[in-house]
Amino acid sequence: MSKRIALSVKGKVAVVSALNNGKKNASVCEQFGLLQSTVSAIWKNQSALLDAHENAITSRKKSCLCEKTDIDEALLQWFREKSEIRTPISGPILKIKAEQFATVLGYSEWFFSA
Repeated sequence: MSKRIALSVKGKVAVVSALNNGKKNASVCEQFGLLQSTVSAIWKNQSALLDAHENAITSRKKSCLCEKTDIDEALLQWFREKSEIRTPISGPILKIKAEQFATVLGYSEWFFSA
């Protein structure tokens, strides 16, 4: 068994399905090559995993949610407008624009990463 295995959401949903079908924790660990603590963590977070699976977020290994959704929505709208007119947009440009939206929306001390 390797030290660390990063399953996609689809793989984690398969683990939850196996546990729901009555398989024991130990057999699921052996089947997927996971540690018991990993299977327990997947079981504990099953509602979030099933939500991500229903929303078609299946290829990601980790889910990162935005804490400030108003900044995220403003940035997404700006991005779509610029994409329609085929303006090239890079990570640093997105970061600058996010900082501008944060200032306008009243977030004075907020850290952004590109």
